[in-house]
Amino acid sequence: MRKPSKRREESRQYYLKNREKIQARQLGYDKKHRQEKRDREERRRKSHPIRHARLKRASYLRNREKHLATCKRYNQKHRLKKSKISREWRRLHPIKTKALAIKSKHMYRARLRNAFGSFTYQEFRSLCKRFGYRCLCCKKAEAQLVRMRRMLVPDHVKPISRGGSNSIDNIQPLCHAVSGGRGGCNNRKHASEVDYRGKISSAHSFRIRRCSAK
Repeated sequence: MRKPSKRREESRQYYLKNREKIQARQLGYDKKHRQEKRDREERRRKSHPIRHARLKRASYLRNREKHLATCKRYNQKHRLKKSKISREWRRLHPIKTKALAIKSKHMYRARLRNAFGSFTYQEFRSLCKRFGYRCLCCKKAEAQLVRMRRMLVPDHVKPISRGGSNSIDNIQPLCHAVSGGRGGCNNRKHASEVDYRGKISSAHSFRIRRCSAK
């Protein structure tokens, strides 16, 4: 019985000798069974999401320069197509687009002032759910805020300009006026240090618990 190392070396030599033939055969198989391979990869990704993410990250780190060069070529080749898709997505999701823009502004200000900590959009939405999707200052629900041309945005309890962190522990959801809207608790609070998280009445606390349980 041959040793595994010897078998691997023989396989490697065979591949090097017949590389073009093997690659052409693999390319033909991929074209013929493209949808089948996609379905199989999708099932594998859904059944093992953590392992898939870890392998994808490891592959990216191994081939980072190659991946960035590929992305750059694709972006240059499909610049108009990507711009059109991006404009259409922003048109269909104006509230989310504004929220992401405000979060990016927070992150930029935090980097300028060397503030520690960070948070994701999903973490902020989880925080909004915890407080019943309401502005903690005016107590208005998110659906009502949308009709008033306002939206829930992350507000720093202790402002970054006064040494506050950019972590989710220093964030509270307040309403912010968007284009065409007026007022907004976040606009009025500005750079003052006010914690609205402990100023919730018992009636609002009951509604928040009921909303968070859904």
